[in-house]
Amino acid sequence: LTTPVRPLFEVGDMFSVDGFLHRVTSATAGGAVGFLPALRRAVPSGTVLQTAPAIFYGRFETVLEGRRPRDLLSHGTEIEIALVEAFDR
Repeated sequence: LTTPVRPLFEVGDMFSVDGFLHRVTSATAGGAVGFLPALRRAVPSGTVLQTAPAIFYGRFETVLEGRRPRDLLSHGTEIEIALVEAFDR
């Protein structure tokens, strides 16, 4: 078996660490990246970043925000929802 190699991050890519979502805001050909928001704590070397799909813990922005999507998605309708990252864990 070989160790898979992920392509370099590109601007707009998303990844998560410990359930916190980050978006790449800059990238160099050498693989250095900038991202937001900043890390909440140091990430040990060798930590695997969740990239496909990136995962975060959140909630709907309002109670009403979560009521219609299930119905609309069941009909294949494209929707846009507002989510808020859950910091109180």
